[in-house]
Amino acid sequence: MPSLTEIPNGFSHHLLERVNESAGGRTERRPNTGKILISVIRWTARCASILIALTFIAFVVGEVPNSTSLPNLRDWIGMTLLIAAILGLLCAWKWEFPAALISLFAIAGFVAVTNMRRFDVVAIAVIPNLLFILDWKLRHSHFGAIPKAG
Repeated sequence: MPSLTEIPNGFSHHLLERVNESAGGRTERRPNTGKILISVIRWTARCASILIALTFIAFVVGEVPNSTSLPNLRDWIGMTLLIAAILGLLCAWKWEFPAALISLFAIAGFVAVTNMRRFDVVAIAVIPNLLFILDWKLRHSHFGAIPKAG
């Protein structure tokens, strides 16, 4: 299975052709369908990143004042990695690919350092990063340099 950075160029073209076909049109008649798909992917990733950031802030605000003991080194490293992951998500609004990769590596580091076993929570945190990477890949492989919408 190819990694996310090795998605074949034909994949994005094939995906956009399928969307055009399912919309009942041909690529020549509906050239904006691909742009609409990319915008939907981008805004889904952006909205999800905001929700994740707000949830993280809510946990920090609710947890830190109620903490009865000082965090150990592993907790500090985990918190630093989570902050890096959230900042990466927010930076992905402007720099989709590099910021999403930073966020993914920070999440992987957090899972490794804290020995987290709630992979459902990890999956939720990873989804916007994957959408940002897909957005970047679709814009750069199919259309060349498409200006960002919004």
